[in-house]
Amino acid sequence: MTYAEKIKQAAAELAAGYRIGSTVERAFIEGVEWAQANPNWIPVSEQLPEPGQRVLFVVDVLRSDYHGQVFGGRYTGSADFPNSFGVPGIGWEASFWMPAPEPPAQEGGNSE
Repeated sequence: MTYAEKIKQAAAELAAGYRIGSTVERAFIEGVEWAQANPNWIPVSEQLPEPGQRVLFVVDVLRSDYHGQVFGGRYTGSADFPNSFGVPGIGWEASFWMPAPEPPAQEGGNSE
């Protein structure tokens, strides 16, 4: 069952009345297990990544269409711009970050 199908099923069950053991309960439990297994967002005010570290980060530029968006890139901070995170070609101020997950393994290795 696809994620979208699970959501539709959960919504139908919720509309019909919540039951113990329903898709709603299973989806909630799966979400809790995922949150426990995955790292939390780290505020840049509390800790910064290692220089060059691959990260996911939340854009913190109030007057930008990208404010609040999650991007993947590298930590590029310096003494002058300590909250700077970069994607190819542009740098962003960020409010939160977390280590990027490892990319999935590809069959046959690298095509380069």
